[in-house]
Amino acid sequence: TGQMYMPSVPFHASDGGKVEYVYQIPAYEGTVTVGSQTINAKASVAGNGAYSLSAASVRIPLSVTAENGSVRTYNIVINLMNES
Repeated sequence: TGQMYMPSVPFHASDGGKVEYVYQIPAYEGTVTVGSQTINAKASVAGNGAYSLSAASVRIPLSVTAENGSVRTYNIVINLMNES
């Protein structure tokens, strides 16, 4: 349907170490496209793209590589919700 879902809190260095973001998405969505970017232009992120929502809960890892080469993995968890 092209609906955009946003996290309630964006990924940010001041997130207190939070590494998992949960989204509740209507069950009629068959796919989700993940798009993310880093705050620092010298950092990079891997894991963006389209994902099939073939299960009631899908975990999508995003690996962020800092300028110094250290890697941190964030998880996006998609829970499909049935409409009432």
